Amino acid sequence: MKPINSIMIIDDEPVNNFICRRTIEHFDPRIEVIEFDKAKDALSFFESQVKSKDQKLPDVLFLDLNMPLMDGWQFLEQYKTLMPYFNNDIELFLLTSSSFEGDLKRARSFPVISYYITKPLTIGILEKIKMHQVPEDY
Repeated sequence: MKPINSIMIIDDEPVNNFICRRTIEHFDPRIEVIEFDKAKDALSFFESQVKSKDQKLPDVLFLDLNMPLMDGWQFLEQYKTLMPYFNNDIELFLLTSSSFEGDLKRARSFPVISYYITKPLTIGILEKIKMHQVPEDY
């Protein structure tokens, strides 16, 4: 079981970010929470880390799909080009309110996505992630 030291949330909804942060704090207050309300800002963060010798990357990333300017799908296209330069593996989960079957099918076409989670984030989900009990086939 790999420890979870930091979790990144990329979501434009302040209420969801608050719920996620509080859920993570209740799950384990030692976990650092990094939040971005714009996918483009998160992408800039990853680009800066690629250029850094001492990369500070999250262990887990929760990504929303429906965001203005740059949605989750657009973020993923850019993110996957940066992945080969990361110094550690980041477990990426879609955390979305969308239960649209087309989104689920599209998510399966991105090998970088570990699992598709429908909001809200719960302690039970975090426990499964920590114990690597999230199904590989979703």
